[in-house]
Amino acid sequence: MQKKKIKVLLVDNNMDYLREMSNYINLEKDMETVGIAQTGEHALEILHKKPVDLMLMDIIMPSLDGIGVLKAMQTMQFKIRPRVCIYSSVSHDRMTSQILALGAMFMIIKPTPSDIIIERLRMLAGVPVTPTVINFGLSDLLHNLEAYVTKLIRKIGIPSHLVGQKYLRTAILMSLDDSSLLESITKGLYPTVAKVYGITNPKVERDIRHSIDVAWANGGAKELNNFLGEPEAAEGPRPTNSEFIALIVDRLNFLIKEQKEAEEKIPAN
Repeated sequence: MQKKKIKVLLVDNNMDYLREMSNYINLEKDMETVGIAQTGEHALEILHKKPVDLMLMDIIMPSLDGIGVLKAMQTMQFKIRPRVCIYSSVSHDRMTSQILALGAMFMIIKPTPSDIIIERLRMLAGVPVTPTVINFGLSDLLHNLEAYVTKLIRKIGIPSHLVGQKYLRTAILMSLDDSSLLESITKGLYPTVAKVYGITNPKVERDIRHSIDVAWANGGAKELNNFLGEPEAAEGPRPTNSEFIALIVDRLNFLIKEQKEAEEKIPAN
């Protein structure tokens, strides 16, 4: 018996993005795009005509915007109410509170890689997602640590285009090499990273903080818990820069030690 696919409605005023994301979703065995809309009015028309499980929607649209769509949905009758994920480049505390109050269940900050969006949609649909962070490239821990850390940061939800990603990666690698840098992050770690890139300490702090903000808005708390080996742990508040880096460094030190011990047990040919 063929398993029922998750029906997804995409709403964004950018037709190129709609086509690209629709194609990406339709490549997944458990998902299908049942509609695309460039306006809020068109999205409501589709919701009236077709069953939809998930709706991925931008906030900013001509005429009726995403908030208008959420308000209109409150008066609509559904056999099964679609779960709404907001995907937008605009984000602040008041807006986030408003869209959650209007029934949206998740928010992803633009731009975010398509594979991460797919995973978040599965989470929203209630499909179990197998933690994968700690299973990729374990040999890289010993032989290409920078590649491993880069993959890890991206998996947690920090896209590569953010300048803070490289500052964060450098901060993690430096802290692995010299743990004393974390004892006073403002006097030790930030100045060391700033010197590498020829920038100021406040810029390092600000860009790393923004990267962690983006990760948290993209569901990074769950991915971090997976990496820490605590997939069932509650998703707590956003950690400070130093807490975030220290959690990752501590876990990496444990994994590196574990991997070294495992490799030492492998008999030589």
